[in-house]
Amino acid sequence: MNAIRFWPSVLLVGFVFGAGAGQAQQVDPEIARQIAAIQAIDNHAHPVLAPPLDATDKNFDALPVDSLEAESDAIAVRPDFPLLAEAWQALWGFTTPPPLDEQGMKQLDEARHRVETQQGEGFPAWVLDQAGIATMLANRVSMGRGVQAPRFQWVPYIDALLFPLDNSGLAAASPDRKAFFALEDLVRSRYLKEGALSNLPPRLDDYLKQVVTATLERHKAGGAVAEKFEVAYLRSFDFGDPPRAAAERIYARWAGGGRPEAAEYKLLQDYLFRYIAMECGRLGMPVHVTAATSRLPASIRCCSSRYSMILGYARPILFFCMAGGLMCGKSARSCKSRTFIWISHLSRSLLPRIHRPNGCGSGSSWCLKRYCSARMATPTPMRLVGRSPHGLPAVMHVRPLALR
Repeated sequence: MNAIRFWPSVLLVGFVFGAGAGQAQQVDPEIARQIAAIQAIDNHAHPVLAPPLDATDKNFDALPVDSLEAESDAIAVRPDFPLLAEAWQALWGFTTPPPLDEQGMKQLDEARHRVETQQGEGFPAWVLDQAGIATMLANRVSMGRGVQAPRFQWVPYIDALLFPLDNSGLAAASPDRKAFFALEDLVRSRYLKEGALSNLPPRLDDYLKQVVTATLERHKAGGAVAEKFEVAYLRSFDFGDPPRAAAERIYARWAGGGRPEAAEYKLLQDYLFRYIAMECGRLGMPVHVTAATSRLPASIRCCSSRYSMILGYARPILFFCMAGGLMCGKSARSCKSRTFIWISHLSRSLLPRIHRPNGCGSGSSWCLKRYCSARMATPTPMRLVGRSPHGLPAVMHVRPLALR
């Protein structure tokens, strides 16, 4: 079963699991009523377009999960997960419990298709209604049918701008990266075409103005509310602060072709990361950063020293470090000392006394107290929303929990 098409059921399972686990506790009815009326903001999801375009939609991620090597499924997306029955019944009116045989899967698909046909272009928003989500921040290459403002707010990707040269050397590091950089090259080609360019400009100054800044400004004009880096899948977070002259020299040498030397290419990437972040700050767009992933070797995951890349900016920039699980106390203390750093550190162990669905992020030793100590500055009240390892939204049964 396609993991991305599975996400409406996973969304609802989050509520079912949380509600079921909380039945042993007595809650004041009036408080429960008030809480139940609060709508969530899903700060990170990858919604697909409305049917029938969902079947061929590939723009839900710059690096789609079907490009990754096979791994075991999270519990909540396994075909025998018991609570799927309640989600299927609530969403599709389907009453057969899992696991399903071939005939059962066919009947489930038919039940889903009936609802999709009834809802039409409004199907994605209908799913949000069933899960109690008012607004979803849609991490997508581009928006489209059914995934539109105001319910879906656009967060496009900018990693492709960070790697403008020949990436064959980086791609050779692993099978995953071989697939990733091929996809990033496609996104960069898309951005060049949108800017009426067929090739990279020969000088760094022109690349910054005609490609980087122009792309960010187009995103902003197109409704983007933030920009997204998935750089944790592509390289380490050891971003230095090289002089512009060095970046200009490296870019001019290799923009016309050829594989750059790794150390030189890193310096150019480091400069571009800082330039992109500053431009996002100028345009008033937060920078969302996938901070870690369990699929990466430990040597290139985020650690305390590598979070130094988000410090030292003169212009206020809101960095949103998300999908983490590996940030230690030292790096958290460094980040929280900057008022423009917003840490979204969501994991199963994050909320030890709050009922939550399974498959809500990677492991961590953090507890709620340390999470609150990060001094997050949320512009509006939000309910905590996590992700499964497959990038599927999994809403915690907490209404509300606004950490400011």
